[in-house]
Amino acid sequence: MLGGLVVGGVAAVNAFRGSGAPEIGDCLEAAEESDGNASTSRRARRVVDGPREPRVVGCDDDAAVHVVLGERPADADPTACLGVDGATATVASTETHSRTLCVGPVGADPALSVNTVVPGDCVVVDGDKARRAGCATPGAYSVVGVVEDGTAVPDVISGVLAACVDAGYDDAESLYTWSIDRDLPVSRLSWDRGLCLAPEGATS
Repeated sequence: MLGGLVVGGVAAVNAFRGSGAPEIGDCLEAAEESDGNASTSRRARRVVDGPREPRVVGCDDDAAVHVVLGERPADADPTACLGVDGATATVASTETHSRTLCVGPVGADPALSVNTVVPGDCVVVDGDKARRAGCATPGAYSVVGVVEDGTAVPDVISGVLAACVDAGYDDAESLYTWSIDRDLPVSRLSWDRGLCLAPEGATS
């Protein structure tokens, strides 16, 4: 059985001022991480402001870190990119016009991301990562429900499944959570989206 709480990967939000306006499908390089707090096992590389601004590069370039998967208005909350398949971070672009770019890791298949899963879909959880999968896949979990904006602090009565129980997903046996990180400090005890899960077949 999946542990009560699994925290998925997140990535940071910062500004892009490279040469040429990035478009959907373009790949971006990134400067080095701005601090030592980001764990590469739990966070995509941090896109940072500074002397080395991220720029559009070829997707087969060793420097390519993120690929642009979508865009949102400049004043959009980072969570606006949760609905873009494969997006794990946002980058603020000032080229041509201000907008928020939804980006994901180069080489990852957006179709396997859990961004847009809905109840009835199935996922497989590998460590702190989840991916969309067929429900016949060994070890697959059925998505019982999707919850938003929660906390990692267990409820005294409901434990780590409080968010699922409170939303009416009583069949859930585990909770997978993940976030789009912010440029400003954010509590590590919060998350943007959670998947209430049950072993496939357990609720049928």
